[in-house]
Amino acid sequence: MKRMIYGLLVLLLVFQVPVFAAEADMSEWAVAEVNEAIQLGLVPDDLQQDYQDPITRAEFAEIAVTFVAKHYDKTVEDMIAWYVSTRVDGQGNPLVFHEDAFTDIADSKYAYYIKCASTMGITNGRGDGIFDPDAYITREEAATMLLRVYFCYGSGIKLGPKSAEVDLFSDVGEISSWADTAVRYMYQFDVMKGVSGTSYAPKLSYTKEQSIATFLRLYKAF
Repeated sequence: MKRMIYGLLVLLLVFQVPVFAAEADMSEWAVAEVNEAIQLGLVPDDLQQDYQDPITRAEFAEIAVTFVAKHYDKTVEDMIAWYVSTRVDGQGNPLVFHEDAFTDIADSKYAYYIKCASTMGITNGRGDGIFDPDAYITREEAATMLLRVYFCYGSGIKLGPKSAEVDLFSDVGEISSWADTAVRYMYQFDVMKGVSGTSYAPKLSYTKEQSIATFLRLYKAF
C-alpha cells in the first residue's frame, strides 16, 4: 500500500511540473488568460514559452493566422485556400496568394505564416520587398494588426463614445496617425487598454503573453 501511495505521489509531481514551469514563465496577470487560450487552441506550440519576451513580427503573423483558422474551424492550409478562393483584392480582382511578396523570409521558419498574413492583409512589409521578420512589434502595431485580423471575419462595428476615452491618456499624442483608429477599436472592444490608467505607451514593445491575452479577448468579444 505504501509503495502504491508513493507511486501515485511521484506521478502527481511529474505531471504537475510542466504546469508550474509554464506559469513561472508568465506574469501573474497573464496566467489565467494564457492557459485558457492554449486550451482553446489559439496558441501555436512554439509560442508556449518565454511568454514575457517581446514578440517578433514573424511570430505575430503565426499566431494571427492560427487565430483566423481557428475562427473558421479549419486547418491553416484549408483556411488560406478557402480564403483566397472566396475573396478579391483592393482592385476587385481575384485574390492571389503572396508567394513572392518578400525577399528576406526564405530562412524563416515562419515564412508560410508571413505569406498567409500578407495575403490576408493582416501585415505589410517595410517596403522594397523587406518584411523584417525578427523585428519586435510595438503596441500600436499590435492594435493595427489585431483590427486587420478582425476584418478577416467581421465588419459593421462603428466607433462609439467609449473609444473617445483614448484621448484621456497622457501620451495620446504619441499614437501614430496610421494606428489611431485601430487603437480606438481595440480599446472599445476591451481587447487592448493602456499600460496604466493614464498611459497607453504606443511605442512600447509587445510581449508574447500580451499577444496571447489580446487574441483571447478578441476571440471572446466576437
